Order: sequence, then C-alpha cells, then structure tokens
Amino acid sequence: MNCSPDHQAEYSVQATNAGGSVKSKKTKVIVQKKPEFIKLPQSQTVKDGQSVAFDAQIDAYPQPKVTWLKNDKPLTPDLGFESQFDVKTGHITLKQKGVTTKHAGELICRVENSAGTIDAPVILDVQTAPVVTKKLTDQEIMIDNEIRFVVDITGSPSPKITWTKDDVPIKSDAQHIIETNGTTQTLIIKNA
Repeated sequence: MNCSPDHQAEYSVQATNAGGSVKSKKTKVIVQKKPEFIKLPQSQTVKDGQSVAFDAQIDAYPQPKVTWLKNDKPLTPDLGFESQFDVKTGHITLKQKGVTTKHAGELICRVENSAGTIDAPVILDVQTAPVVTKKLTDQEIMIDNEIRFVVDITGSPSPKITWTKDDVPIKSDAQHIIETNGTTQTLIIKNA
C-alpha cells in the first residue's frame, strides 16, 4: 500500500493480556511529496497594454511556497503582478494588467517545499506596434548624386518594411538598395 497524506498522523500500539497492558510511546508520520505540476503554465503572446494570466496546478505535501520570477527576481505587486495560490486545489495564477515590453521575457513558476523544488518556465511575448524613432528628413541633392534615407523603426515582432515613391512600392534593384541593420532601415538611390 502506498503512503498518502491521509497517513500523516501519530501512531502508537497497545498490548493487553490477563497480566495487564502496555502502551507504546507515540510516533509521528509526516508525509512528504516533492512538488509536481498537474497542469503546466503556458507561454503567451499579448499586445502591449493588454492583460495576461498564467494558470497552473500543482500537487505537493507539505504545503509548498509558490514564487514567480523574472531574471531571478520575484514578480511582486509593486511591479504590477498579482499571484494567487489556492492551497486546497493546488491552483496557481499569475496576473498582470497593462503588460508592457518590460514585462516580456522568460518567467519562472517556482514551487518548493521541504521535499523538493520544481520550476516551470514560460515565455511572455509582448507585441508592440511599429514606432518610427528616427524620422525621415527632407533632402536637397545635386543631380547624379546618391540619395540616402535612414530611419529607425522599432516594434515587436520586427515590422515588415516597405519603401514607397509616390505611394508605389520600391523594389530592391541595382538602382535601389534597401538595407536593414537591427532597427535601422536604409534606402539608397543611386544616380538620382
């Protein structure tokens, strides 16, 4: 028979016969179970400003401590996170209202008790609309000189970039060189 939490108690034995009786000293049985995830939290992708909730369920004896971490630091209410743990059901929830890119990355749900520790990593991906951080500037050039347009555009996921001339898309060719370096986008027009 396998041990379960119901077996946690104090046990003793008593012996009785015609000559009398004797009772043993009580002994205590403490049941321990290393934390185990019944339901793992799932990675999520949300848009900037939306709410997010991670749900999990664990089984452990004795009652475990649940901590959510990012970069080995606890996610606390002062950072906008709300963590809940229902001891009876083992349900774990982490909520964040108004997610921003600073919340994005790997989060870890750590569950620990005297029998052991288990981690469940998840990824929080926060999508942001493209933003032009370095804008195009008007240019005056001499005939037969090259034109160079440079902009910085951020966004998550990385935005698809399309250059246009009078609202008509420009294709990369010998005269039109399109370059991307991180968030910096460059259009070079040869022999303008």
